[in-house]
Amino acid sequence: MSNTTWFLQKAGDAGEFGPIPMEMLRSWASEAKISPMDKLSSDGKKSWVRAPMVGELQMDWLVELEDNYLYGPTNIATIQEFLALGEIDEDVRLINAKAASDHRLGDLPVFQDSPHRARGAESSFVGARWPKSFGAGAGHRGGAHRVISVCVCVCACVCVCVRAASELTGARVRV
Repeated sequence: MSNTTWFLQKAGDAGEFGPIPMEMLRSWASEAKISPMDKLSSDGKKSWVRAPMVGELQMDWLVELEDNYLYGPTNIATIQEFLALGEIDEDVRLINAKAASDHRLGDLPVFQDSPHRARGAESSFVGARWPKSFGAGAGHRGGAHRVISVCVCVCACVCVCVRAASELTGARVRV
């Protein structure tokens, strides 16, 4: 187990969080709170790498969307989240960049383990808060904030979806 601490820089607003242990980063990645565009630093913010370049996060998958658009790399938990939200279905193609393989989602065992329906607001945001220990005084201005994961590949709908989620949860968002 490594004692290395990390810093996370969010792509959307360049907000920084940290220091963060790898166990917490893995948890956030599995909850779709880390996007492929986010950056990580393990050397005190001297250098940054994109999140998928950190092997421990297992962001090895590309999702082939309509018109051969690729989203990712991302991890299985995020793919399951997209499936639950109805953003993808069992016919979407997944590419495992690490294994150099291509699969239909419905043919993978992970499809059987995935929720196949959209969750309601009361369950969608369970666990979707940054821990208070990583709030004010730890690189983020203003304490624990609700985190709303948004797929960047559906940018035409992002403003509407984020505002709707904000109204449902009372979260403060900047669009």
